[in-house]
This record gives sequence, C-alpha cells and structure tokens, in this order.
Amino acid sequence: MEPKIRAERQDRTVHKATFYEADLHHLVAEAVAEAIGVYADDPAVKIHAYTSSHQATSLDISRPCVEIEVIVDHTKEPRARRT
Repeated sequence: MEPKIRAERQDRTVHKATFYEADLHHLVAEAVAEAIGVYADDPAVKIHAYTSSHQATSLDISRPCVEIEVIVDHTKEPRARRT
C-alpha cells in the first residue's frame, strides 16, 4: 500500500519561546498571588514553588506539574491588591 502524501506550502511565521523551570515557577507564582489578591514580593508573603508528579489517572500514569504554595503571614499585614 502506497501512502498518499500531500504537501502544502504556506507563508507563516513560527514564534517560539523557551522558559527555564525557575522562570516558569516565578510566572505561575505571580499569577497565583495575583489571583488571591496579594503581591508575591511582599515581605508578608512567602512562595514555595516546585515541580512534582501528579497521579493523572487510575492507570498509574503520572504527569509532571508545578505546585505553588503562597503563604501569607497575617501578623505582617500584606499589601492588598486593588482589583
């Protein structure tokens, strides 16, 4: 059996970006902090970000994921974000 191969030429631009793991952790941590209404760089806020594996299915397939913990020290009164 001979496969039918078809090619099309298109004018296009491919945009690529490379992110290092630490940069991804920082980006996701910033987004999580913003979502809960605090600044990630506030002295009352501590961020723990790490890559883990997540049990994705009952078939024991694990997938890498980024875990973000935002710890707010309420004794230090963090700056609230304006929404």
